[in-house]
Amino acid sequence: MRSMTLLLVLLTAASAHADEESDRRRAISDAERLVQDIASALSGLAGSSGDSGIGRAASNANRLESSLRDLDRVKGNDSKAREMVSRWPRYCDQVEAAGRPLRTLKQGQHDLKSLDDDCARQLRDLQQTIKAELGKGGPQSERTITERARSIGRQVKSALDKAGNQQRELERARSDARRFDASGGPWSNVRSNIHDAADRMYDGWKRDYENGKRACGDLARGEGHPEVARALDTLRQAERQRADLKKRAQEGLRAVVSASGGLEGARDAGPIGRLRSALGDVQERVKALDRVKGGDPEARAITEAWPRAAAGFTQRLKALETLKGHQRSLDGVAEGCGTTEKSLLAQATAAADRPEAKTQAALVAAAQAAGAEAKKTLEGARKRGDEVKRARGEAAGAGGPGDWQAAGSALKASADKMADEFGRAATAVETRCGPLAQGDRHPGVARALQSITAVLERVDNLFKALGTDVNTLAGHLKGAGGARDAAPVEAARGTLKTIRGRLAELERDDDPRAQTRSKAWLGGLGSLDGALKGLETIKTRQGELDAPTKACEAENATLERAAGDVKVLPDLVALEAKATAAAKTASGGLAAGDTLDAALRKAQGEARGFGYSDGPWSGVQSALQGSADAAYGAFKAAHGRHQKACGDLALGPRHPIVLKTRKALETRSATAEAAMKAARDRATSACARLPDIVSKRDQRARALQTILDGVLKRGKLDTRPETIKVLRDSVDQLGAELVTAGKACEAAMAANAEADTAWEALQGR
Repeated sequence: MRSMTLLLVLLTAASAHADEESDRRRAISDAERLVQDIASALSGLAGSSGDSGIGRAASNANRLESSLRDLDRVKGNDSKAREMVSRWPRYCDQVEAAGRPLRTLKQGQHDLKSLDDDCARQLRDLQQTIKAELGKGGPQSERTITERARSIGRQVKSALDKAGNQQRELERARSDARRFDASGGPWSNVRSNIHDAADRMYDGWKRDYENGKRACGDLARGEGHPEVARALDTLRQAERQRADLKKRAQEGLRAVVSASGGLEGARDAGPIGRLRSALGDVQERVKALDRVKGGDPEARAITEAWPRAAAGFTQRLKALETLKGHQRSLDGVAEGCGTTEKSLLAQATAAADRPEAKTQAALVAAAQAAGAEAKKTLEGARKRGDEVKRARGEAAGAGGPGDWQAAGSALKASADKMADEFGRAATAVETRCGPLAQGDRHPGVARALQSITAVLERVDNLFKALGTDVNTLAGHLKGAGGARDAAPVEAARGTLKTIRGRLAELERDDDPRAQTRSKAWLGGLGSLDGALKGLETIKTRQGELDAPTKACEAENATLERAAGDVKVLPDLVALEAKATAAAKTASGGLAAGDTLDAALRKAQGEARGFGYSDGPWSGVQSALQGSADAAYGAFKAAHGRHQKACGDLALGPRHPIVLKTRKALETRSATAEAAMKAARDRATSACARLPDIVSKRDQRARALQTILDGVLKRGKLDTRPETIKVLRDSVDQLGAELVTAGKACEAAMAANAEADTAWEALQGR
């Protein structure tokens, strides 16, 4: 019994020990999981939008303390459980202690996020105020900028002071959070997440704080801000500059007034350039004053009125420069026209003393050239006069306020004097260059030309009669190409003889111009005789091929008729003999035609060799060449007809008519030969059956005779009557077939004989 009891006790103790071990392992697992939950709750705290992770960590720490109390009851002798129960409750207290500084850091993490943007906005507002007040200027602008800078400075300084206090608070919070020193096992993650969150939240705030100090530092200085200081200094300097610039502008305008008078006496535009420079100084000073005028009424009046007055004065200066450019531009022009006119009149006197066509032409050319140049000079002077008139009006424009009126009056006086000086020179140019501009109608030149023309007309009249003769000569030659004979050439020779006689008389004239001209014409006529001879040769020989051509055409007609009579081969032989006989004559005629063509082509070249075309002789040259070409062209046409008519004859048996006739006869012979062969084949075929029919009929007749012989010998019929009837009918049928085949054979033989006869007839047999 005692043994049983002891066994039960041991079994109970073993069971209890097993339950305790299971509870310990579960408690250890729960505690480790809760530490992991604490680490997870604190992970990413710096980047989260709130501080809920801190609350979850504290809640899990409380649950961990409860779990540790459960572990303490079942820890037994387990070293790990004893370690956890001994140390981890203190870690839970540290988690709760770290939560307070972490909340402080989380709540202040983004307090300065917009500080730099706010200061940038305040800076833009201050800069707009500065820009607006600098545009106004004056003491009020200085007060406005100062007050606005102080107001913004107070606001910004307050924000920076507040941020400085917050920095100390957050630095303590970070230091407190980093006191969490639990480590080992899962607590290492908790420690790492707490330290990381504290550092990142503080560093983010510190970065915003540093950015804000950089953006807001100067603003906190109030009126000590660099831009404010510069603006205030600019406003104070502007006040001093306004007074100085107003004074300098007035001095510059007085310099413009002083430089505006007496400009007409200068030799060049240098004084005007200096006046323009002085005007530029005034404009620059007004521009400078405009930048700092502020609310100064006098400065505003200057900057509003003077630029318009200066712009008008600048336009008047441009007009004055135009006047200065034209003022003395005509100096010496009138004298130049006078010199040219004197030279031209001297040339006119010399030409009148020696009246020749070339001197007359030279005088006309010189007068026209001088006239063109004078017209160009007058046109240029008149154009300049229009420009001077327009510039004078522009230079007399309105003045402006104050001393601008005095400057304008001085400028107008100079402009009037420049225009008057130009006007005097322009009048002199009109007086001296006007007559010269008439060209060859200048009175002195016109008289000289009239004198020269009177002298030259006598020689011209002599040559007019010659011109009529030359035109008559051209008329004879113009129609020579189409004439029936060489009569126009003979007429031309008669007229040429008359022309030469008159030229010989002119050559003996006392007037050297008549001698020179007649010698030139006589020298140019040297090739005319040869040209007339060439034309005459063409005209006299151009019809030499007419008779040979007609003879060849007649011979061709004879061959055509003979070809129509060719019926058999001997007729063709006779036709070829005629063609051969005609070929000899035709070949000789063709050679003669080619020889004649060469001769007339040479004659055409001679006729075209007349190359003199001076004056009316161009008509003679044209008529002569045209007639030579026309006459040779007519010959070429006749030569072409001759070659066409005699060319085929020269071929002899190869004459197209002979070849055509041969081909037709050969075609008929081939047709007859084919018909003969066909008739022979038909006769052979038609007569070929006769021996077979005869053989079959004789065989059946012998069989029938044998039967009949037997009856006669034996007196009785050994064969059936039907067989005898069949044999008899067969013999009769074969006899009828033999008659029909014989008739067909006879007809075919007759047709064969006719075909043979027809073919032999074509062969001339």
